[in-house]
Amino acid sequence: MRLVSLSRPGRVAAVVILLSGALAFQTLTPTPASALTSAEHSLLRLVNADRRSHGLRPLRLSAVAVRISHNHSRRMAKVGKYFDQCMSCILYQHGWSYVGENTGFAPTMRAMNRFFMHSPPHRANILSRHFTRVGVGVVRARGTEWVTELFFKP
Repeated sequence: MRLVSLSRPGRVAAVVILLSGALAFQTLTPTPASALTSAEHSLLRLVNADRRSHGLRPLRLSAVAVRISHNHSRRMAKVGKYFDQCMSCILYQHGWSYVGENTGFAPTMRAMNRFFMHSPPHRANILSRHFTRVGVGVVRARGTEWVTELFFKP
């Protein structure tokens, strides 16, 4: 085996290529349903049931999107109010072609899903034909479920 020394720009490019490949693999690797909390699993079932009832394919879980969603829900719970993430930042960081997000809080997942489905922009995210992947993050704090649903197309 012959080692080749890369110039600094060449090393940077090689690292970027390696990291991009690892990120792409991680983005496409499904998250096992067992890795979700029971609330997250319940929310995923509700979202996919809504999609099926409208003739759409179910969304597949993404490990990266689950992590991003869970972290965002944790931040919302910590400050005690809901807010959106920077969607263009997520697009840029992960190279996804299309991204949508639902955030909120409710006492139960059924109540959260009902709210999302009665809100036109949230419903549009759940029922979009553009999305193929999803991440769900739920954090319980002070009797409230803080929820983030991150939809995307790789």
